[in-house]
Amino acid sequence: MSSLIKNTLLILFSLFIGLLVIEFGLRAKNLSGNNYDIEMWRYAKELKKPSDNPILGHEHVRSSSALLQNVEIRTNSFGMRGAEPLKSYSRRILFLGSSITLGWGVNESNVFTTLIKNKYKKDGVNVDILNAGIGNYNTERYVENFIQNLHALKPSDVVVHYFLNDAEILASGGGNYLTKHFQLAVLGWGAYQRIFGNSASLPMTKYYENLYSDKSEGIKRMLASLDKLNKYCQDRKINLYFSIVPDIHNLEAYPYLNIHNKLIGYAKERGIKYIDFLDSMSGLSPNTVWNLANDPHPNALGHKKMADQLYPVLN
Repeated sequence: MSSLIKNTLLILFSLFIGLLVIEFGLRAKNLSGNNYDIEMWRYAKELKKPSDNPILGHEHVRSSSALLQNVEIRTNSFGMRGAEPLKSYSRRILFLGSSITLGWGVNESNVFTTLIKNKYKKDGVNVDILNAGIGNYNTERYVENFIQNLHALKPSDVVVHYFLNDAEILASGGGNYLTKHFQLAVLGWGAYQRIFGNSASLPMTKYYENLYSDKSEGIKRMLASLDKLNKYCQDRKINLYFSIVPDIHNLEAYPYLNIHNKLIGYAKERGIKYIDFLDSMSGLSPNTVWNLANDPHPNALGHKKMADQLYPVLN
């Protein structure tokens, strides 16, 4: 019995040391900043904090910065990416959205909101452009964040920078102890999700088909939030725009035209001006518009396409 206990303890100790070696090896390897899952994990640890509002789940840490995927992301005193809001301006345009709006993996100088601001500067117009994108937000969350935390900015214009999965229902959980502290657990969980999770159980086309079905609870909640924002803007004479960011996995033979048409229909029914970025991105290949080979966020070219299409509409 004594020998069995000793052998068991030796095996457990050896396993612990082995896992520790793997963990430190992964941390050394991932210093390159090119592992998408790990960089998103670091984003959650360094620039996000739990929110007192259960609808939001989390918020940005204010007045902070972090180097993520080899790009500096800084937040101002409102938790938005970039510099502080201007004190003097002729017009203030606020963008709401998730990680694409934030400009994940893109230098601040190349994010579409900065490019639009530079276009106004070149034309001699003093416009304050604010980027309120937060990773892992949906429409329900970014509308709630605006009304709770950003309403005091009193924008003249609000642009919903909508991505196709912004109708998802998001859980407020922050992970467990292992996934919060160990890269090995993060990568293991990610692999499990890819093999056995919801994204693996359905082809992406079927997943979006279910998400945008008439019975979808996510769509109902998304539209309720859009209606809430629309009424808020109408009551205060704020210009509201609805821009649609395509899924950039396959822009050459795009499979989600019917979803874009649905979204345009939602905007038209509500009298909201809309912009469909598929008009300027259609036909682009993944290697020209993806951030990294494993990161389907738009790169600098994608952001330039969005800025070039948005500016004349806003102007």
